[in-house]
Amino acid sequence: MGFNNVVVLDGGLPQWLLENRPTVSSLEKEIPDELSALGQVSGVYQPNLVCDSSYIVNNMTNENFAIIDARSAARFCGTATEPRAGMRSGHIPDSLNLPFANILADHCMKNPAQLADIFASMIPNKQTEIIFTCGSGITACIIMLAASIAGYQHTVLY
Repeated sequence: MGFNNVVVLDGGLPQWLLENRPTVSSLEKEIPDELSALGQVSGVYQPNLVCDSSYIVNNMTNENFAIIDARSAARFCGTATEPRAGMRSGHIPDSLNLPFANILADHCMKNPAQLADIFASMIPNKQTEIIFTCGSGITACIIMLAASIAGYQHTVLY
């Protein structure tokens, strides 16, 4: 969303807790003025990083285009019900399945070489545009980040 200098906490809160790092159970009653300004950010929509269904339909025959679905194999295959009512099961035709857990080692991302191997086995050409999808976009972002770490630069979220 237009932020060039971002950091992702690898492993998130679960990894933070496993490492016995400090946490608080409630916010401080008074926040100093110098800290209250933090968090005042504005995103900038970047249309090249997201797409809609018409974009997918228009590119399905493009040889330099791939779709990777981050859901479990059972949800991808339509053998498990979707967690949200009204959501269709199955997957986009010709899409590939990479359950997001496959790019993790415990709570953290696998190392860059391991991620590169995973993506190269699915999409050998790093110039291929990859569309990432899942049920809501959340786990798709996890594998989209992993693809970026693996050296793929043409990544888009559906």
